Amino acid sequence: MVKNIAAEMNWEWRDLGAVLDQLPKYHTATLGRGMQGGPAVITCAPRLGEPKTRSPRGSLDRQGTNRPRA
Repeated sequence: MVKNIAAEMNWEWRDLGAVLDQLPKYHTATLGRGMQGGPAVITCAPRLGEPKTRSPRGSLDRQGTNRPRA
């Protein structure tokens, strides 16, 4: 599979294999076409936090903030 992707992207398959071997868990490598297409960029998705809940003091106003009503 690495050889097929490398052939389509005009990369040396050994270089692509070395990039893939270095990837940490849950990361991806974005590659330009060919060795002159730029560097391989390693990215990962942001970590998801706790879902936001509504404040018990009141509802959100039009700007999306939770200000006490006057």
